[in-house]
Amino acid sequence: MSSDLIIESGLQVVTRLIDRPSVEDLDNDLFFNKLRNTDVVELRGTVSSRLNLLLTKLIVKCILPLQYNGFSIDVLLINTENQFRVSHLVNILKDEISAIQGPINVDSIVEKLLNNLKIINCYNYYQFFVTINSLDNILLKNKKVGMIVLDSISAYYWLQKDELSYNSYVMKMLNIIRKITIEFKVVTLYTKQYNFESKRETVEWHEGKKYLRYLISLSRNEDSNELICNIQSGKDKKQLYYKINGSNIVWVEKASKKIIVC
Repeated sequence: MSSDLIIESGLQVVTRLIDRPSVEDLDNDLFFNKLRNTDVVELRGTVSSRLNLLLTKLIVKCILPLQYNGFSIDVLLINTENQFRVSHLVNILKDEISAIQGPINVDSIVEKLLNNLKIINCYNYYQFFVTINSLDNILLKNKKVGMIVLDSISAYYWLQKDELSYNSYVMKMLNIIRKITIEFKVVTLYTKQYNFESKRETVEWHEGKKYLRYLISLSRNEDSNELICNIQSGKDKKQLYYKINGSNIVWVEKASKKIIVC
């Protein structure tokens, strides 16, 4: 038997004792290798791809109670782009609840469920920087949070573009967040600009990419007008086609294919 002492900080003890809810089966089409509580997910898409709808649907799935096919967990949204529409989320919540129980008491149920979404609006880089460095305190006070959403992680890159490349800036922010979320066992999902990358890949970028469990990219084929979702998880790649049906994203299973990169 080893006689080595195991030394933990007070924060490590507290976070180990907090039982964070699982989101393993949040969306098995998207997260085809399952979703672990410490995973980092990158989400990006063109304007016509309806990226915001997918983001809203994932948040709805998290905050819905189990009886409405949800996960009954809280979501922390760090809102830097001010593009997220709570009104859209409310409409989707109403649709999901009404589909199961009809229109009875839907408004009162939705009103209560909105407490499960914690929103921090950041209007400049300094507010954003202070927020991500305070995540440990925020998560200690909000023990039901199972996912952090950053929309987007790169909003204030332009203030540091003379000092850092785009990729290095994203990884700098992600490193700060990751150090906290891995202790608290919380999924991190962030959005970033579509098709905007640094011309050269830095050491920081290569190191940071190791954190990314899923890279999800949404786009519209300009020739066929098809909506396409490309997903990468490690060496596994998957392509899904999807349709927008009202407030729903419908995966087109027959057109999906999974590619294994050897």
